[in-house]
Amino acid sequence: EGLNYYEAVPATMRESGVAIIINSITVALGFSIIALSQFVAIAHMGILITLTMLTSAFGALTILPAFFMIVKPKSLMPKKS
Repeated sequence: EGLNYYEAVPATMRESGVAIIINSITVALGFSIIALSQFVAIAHMGILITLTMLTSAFGALTILPAFFMIVKPKSLMPKKS
């Protein structure tokens, strides 16, 4: 808390990055089981949800931090006392 953007992004990755990776892999593996369904539409849904979870983890770990470094939203700035 109270860090600038260049300090906050690596600190956040250290704290939350591993949790994001573990969560997305766990959920993706769970939904990948659906891909084994004999019903083609359900199998496709399992594949799509698996890819969505992995893609969202990638975005949360790469695209979102880069976006915040470029845009620097004021709502994420430390509050001045």
